[in-house]
Amino acid sequence: MDELKVPLNSKLSAPIVYNAKNQRKKQALSVTDTVLSLVLVSPLTIGCWRGTWELVTCYITLFPAWLTFLFGNVAYAILIVGKYEIGELITTKSTTLEFTLKRLHTYVFMWIGICIWNRGWELYNLACEIKVVDIQELDGNDNPYSVIGSFVFFYTCLGCLRSTRSTLNVPFVMVLDTKSAYSDFPTRFKKTIEEKTTLYVLDCLFSVFII
Repeated sequence: MDELKVPLNSKLSAPIVYNAKNQRKKQALSVTDTVLSLVLVSPLTIGCWRGTWELVTCYITLFPAWLTFLFGNVAYAILIVGKYEIGELITTKSTTLEFTLKRLHTYVFMWIGICIWNRGWELYNLACEIKVVDIQELDGNDNPYSVIGSFVFFYTCLGCLRSTRSTLNVPFVMVLDTKSAYSDFPTRFKKTIEEKTTLYVLDCLFSVFII
């Protein structure tokens, strides 16, 4: 397409000044958004995670490692595969009820994820014979090779799957509580149930159990 040339004295040159002002406004909003994300949203998010994590740890006898890990993964898979149906169920005519159900759905989703990883790390420690101790208690016989090796292996696998950005989270990845598509979230291959049900289910399961 040919570039549109506007004379310097033409009235049509006015929008150029407007766009420059609009650009500065966007930059200011971007800086403000970044600062708020760093100093407000991120600590609040980590606080919710840590609080729920410690709650599970305090009542550890109620959450057997293998049972909680398996139950959590199954529940995760159900929530992801049925995300569209769940979204329709929690959308009601009552604004207050819908608001409450959506926030409850989000917390349940977060709680299941934290239960999975809290007990999953316990299983990992048992499998690798890792003992959690204070750093001052380490002696010459202790070494971090199994932990380092596991990290390199997992991160390499993510790299091969082109999914290393999945390790990013707050403040780099944030989602607002918008009314539309509240229960929707991306999966690895971004398949939809309208394309093909089998591929959609496999995409959901791959995202939960592999990525």
